[in-house]
Parts: sequence; structure tokens; C-alpha cells
Amino acid sequence: GTAIRVRGGNSITGSNEPLWVIDGIVVGTNFNLNNINANDIKSIEILKDASSIAIYGSRGANGVVLLTTKSGRGTGTGRPEVSVNVFTSMQMLPELPDRLSQAEQIAFTNESAEFRSAAAPFPNDPSTYPDNDWVDLTTGPAPIYNADVSISGASENVNYYNSINYFNQEGIVKSSGIEKFIFRSNLDLDLSDNLKTGFRINYSRIKQDNALTSFGGNAFGTLRTQPVYNDDGTYNGFNDVVGSPYNNPLANFELNTNETFTNNLLATAFLEYKPAPGWIIRSTFSPEFNNTKRNRFNSSQLPGNLAIGVTDGGTASVRTVASVGWNNENTIQYNTNFGEDHDLTILGGASFQKVSTETTEAEAAGITSDATGFNSLGNSDPIRSVVSSGYSGFQIASFFGRINYDYKDKYLLTLVGRTDGSSVFAEGNKYEFYPSIAGAWKISEEEFMQDQEVFRDLKLRASWGKSGNQAIGPYRTLGVLTSANTTLNGSEVPGLTLGRPSNPSLQWETTTSFDIALEASMFGGRLFTEFNYYQKETNDLLLDVTIPRQTGFTSQLQNVGALENKGWELLVNSTNISNDNFNWNSTLTLSRNKNKILDLGGQEFIDVVVD
Repeated sequence: GTAIRVRGGNSITGSNEPLWVIDGIVVGTNFNLNNINANDIKSIEILKDASSIAIYGSRGANGVVLLTTKSGRGTGTGRPEVSVNVFTSMQMLPELPDRLSQAEQIAFTNESAEFRSAAAPFPNDPSTYPDNDWVDLTTGPAPIYNADVSISGASENVNYYNSINYFNQEGIVKSSGIEKFIFRSNLDLDLSDNLKTGFRINYSRIKQDNALTSFGGNAFGTLRTQPVYNDDGTYNGFNDVVGSPYNNPLANFELNTNETFTNNLLATAFLEYKPAPGWIIRSTFSPEFNNTKRNRFNSSQLPGNLAIGVTDGGTASVRTVASVGWNNENTIQYNTNFGEDHDLTILGGASFQKVSTETTEAEAAGITSDATGFNSLGNSDPIRSVVSSGYSGFQIASFFGRINYDYKDKYLLTLVGRTDGSSVFAEGNKYEFYPSIAGAWKISEEEFMQDQEVFRDLKLRASWGKSGNQAIGPYRTLGVLTSANTTLNGSEVPGLTLGRPSNPSLQWETTTSFDIALEASMFGGRLFTEFNYYQKETNDLLLDVTIPRQTGFTSQLQNVGALENKGWELLVNSTNISNDNFNWNSTLTLSRNKNKILDLGGQEFIDVVVD
């Protein structure tokens, strides 16, 4: 999967992934980017300074990724614009490190046996034994196919963008790959001069083939002398060198199944009204539906089991995860100018989010026939069947405000405040306030800079603020019950026991950030450079720490310690050549981040339990 770190990690056991916001929809930190067609993306922006992330409050501590998809704007009025994109490519393994040949492997194995005073496993000439390259047998060239069609257009009051995408990528490791179908529709409609509306809809269906063999373990860990088939043509499943069964990857490819299907619908609808000059009222509603189904089947005919006489049938499982969520955001904005030099914009709003997830899983063993695979779990040993289910949900309520003021378009000030409340914390700790302040000085607008020709723009800016990280899932403040069977009257009966201790004192992880930067555009805009220095300190880290066993438990989630991230970033963009026939631009980025643990609750060492 994708792992993104914005100016270092702020948590030890919690998530360090940034918050994803797609077309204004807050989709969280674990959104599957496979649900988005890359050709639908118009722009990606990373928010990382204290002021810009403060408006996202409890979820902005790890940075924010703003992803904007395409619309019909810019296509001009008139006929629709149709775009077709088709490509194919091939994936191949790079040159691999040198490996032992069959003869070298035989010599090495026999020498090892000799040192152990054991019989040589390969006493005959190497030519009498198999010579299988398991890397070649389990991997191969893997094609990628992609096709997408988009239709966009605009008129005086309407702009739209619609696309369909098909993507199929086979894995270099056989039995792995991904197939995707994605549909998107974006529409903006001006109902009048003061009222506009629109929607964004993205539907995706993904089939993920989960690899049935391990590239490192099976491809490199299986001896070249290990036969693929027995003399009778059946798959071989026994390693004579070590005297135990082995997992034949080619048998896995043919006999087993491990696949995941995901259906995702992400949508948003908005209504924007301008009741008077300078005023904007906007409301959005964004539902998301995500359904995942994973099918697994292990055949009753696996050669490793048959080689040692295990004939108790195959195993199968079906797991479904259904998630439903919605996000509602309402804002009111006022912009005014007083005098010729003062500009003020005030924004206030509230947002509400609710997500619920239901999980069901059925496991079966003793399946005697491979004909139905995972599609008939009832065709199994009922004593060995396992059925489980679960529910998880959380709610977030937020209230926020922002003031932007600038004087003569030279001195800029931004104040942000946000209060977040989350259901994952206990009473008394559900709400937290996150403030920030930022200022900027456009030095190039000063009178003393008007007679120079080096700088087109020169700006110094700084910000300070606080942001949060929930870092835990729902119900972690509670002591939950787990299954624990016991014996009653000589028979095993199901029961429950307290699985972990409660801790109603848990609080948010809070990150305090400071950022100062200098931006410069020089030589008529041909050279742009930006230098940032930042320092972040995270307190009240949420850690699972060891507690005395006399409590009946081994660990408890607590707010313990602090950590720090500090560093710098340098960006240089240059336009080297620009004319009607040729453009050449260059970009240089340099950065440094230092992460340091400042405190572990007064202890030099802490035994952290990571799930």
C-alpha cells in the first residue's frame, strides 16, 4: 500500500498517515487510492504548515492531502471534449543476484550433511536429479492494460466531466494482480446569479488477486532439486532432504483461491447561496459506501497434506466488511473591504461525520469436494466451523472559524480556531480546541523594493498552531469482553472474560507546530525558491504500555511521553528555456527531518506493545 509521511511521524503506535480530502470530502487516513482513476486527477496539494492544517483540527496533525478531480471548466463553450487514453506495458523482473546452480546446491547440501555426520541426500550424479528454477516457475512477464474515456464540456451555466476507466495489471508473481473498473461524474450548475449546486460521484469495483505463494520464501527458498511432479504426474509435496512436507507453489496456483472484491461509492452534493454582496453560504453532504468481500479456499488435494496422509478435507472462509459513512459540512463566509487598504474575510462553520462498519466471517473445514470451493461452506464438518461478526462505529462533531486580514496586500494575518469532539473518547475528554495564527510580509511590495529588478516577489511568512490525532479506534477507552471457553459439568461451554482494562482518562495526541519560510521569485519569474524551517512537538502519546500482571492484564493504553520533529525543506523551480517550440523547466527539492523521542513518561525505556 501507499505510505506517506509529511514532515516525519507524530505518533509511535497510532497512524502517521495524512488526512485525505478528495473534492472537499474528508475521506480519512486509510482511503484506498485504487478507487480513484489517476487520469481523473487535476491537482494534488500537500498542507503541512501549522495554519493550513489547523482548520482540520483533530485529524490534521500528520498533514493533509488535497486531491481535486477534473471538471468541465476550461474546455470552452460549445461541443463536448472527448478524450481517449489507451496504453499497455509489460513488467519484468530486473536482473537477479547470482544463485547456486543445481550442481552447486547438491555439493553444498552434501557437504552440510557430511559435517553433521549424516547420509548424503544426493549420492548420485547431479544429472539424475531435477533442475528446477523456482523463480522462473513462479514468476513471469506481467502485462498492464489501461483504457479510459472522458467527456467534458461547459456552457454559460453548466460544466461537467464524466469518465470510465478499465485497468488490469497482472502481477509478476503468478496468481497476483489487480483489475479495476471506475466511473466518475462531476457536475456544476449555476441555477441563478446567486445560487449554484453540483455533485461528484465516483464508483469503483476492484478485484484483487492475493498472491498464493511467497516470492521470497517459495521462489528462493525451494531447492532446485525439488521435483514439481511425482512420477505418476501428480504434484509433489514432500521434501526428501529435510524429511517433511513442503508447500508446492504450482499446486497452490491451480488448486487454491485467495481473492478480494471491493465496491466503493464516494459522492458529494453541494448547494451554495449568495444572499447579499460579500456573503456566501455553502452546505455539502458526502456519503460513502464501501463493501469488501474476501474469498479464500485451500484445496483438500494439496500435495503437502496428502504426502503425510492428511485427508481431512479442504478449508474455506468468506469475510465481508460493509462500511457506511457520511459527512455534512456547513459554512458561512463574509468578505468586506473597508477603506482602500483593508480586506477582511471571516468564515465560520460546523461539520458532522458518522461512520459504521459491520464485519461478518464464516470459516469452514473438512470440505471433501473442491467443486464448489468457498461457495458452499455448509459442505463441511460442522464441528470445525467458525462464525464471527463485529460492529464498529464513531462520530465526530466539529465547529471552526477562520479570519483572514490583509493590509495593502502587503501584510497578511490568519487566525484559525477549531473544536473537535469524538465519540472514541470518554466523557470529559471528548472535545479539544485547536488554535493557530499565521502572518506573512510581502517584502517585494515595500517602497524600498520598487527600484530593484532581481525580485519579482519576495515574501516572509510564519505560523504557529496546534492539531490533533485520535490515534486510536473506537471503544479503546472501554474494557471489552472476549470469548473464553470453560468447562462446566465435564463439558466445554462458551464464555466471556474481560479482554483488556479500561482507561477513561485517554486524551487526544496533540501536536504543536511552528513554521517559518521565505519565498522568492526572481529574474522575471524564471527562478522560484522557497525555504522552510519547521519544528513540531507531539504530547500525550497514546501507547500500549506494560502494567503489573497482578492487575490481571499485561498492558494498558495510556497517554505517555512526547516526541519532536524538526527540519528544513528547500524548493527551487527554474524556467531554463521557454519559447513557442520548446520548454525546459527544472525542479530541485532538498529536505531534512530529525525525529526524536523527548519523553516516555519519565522512564528511560518502555515496552511498547504494537498490534
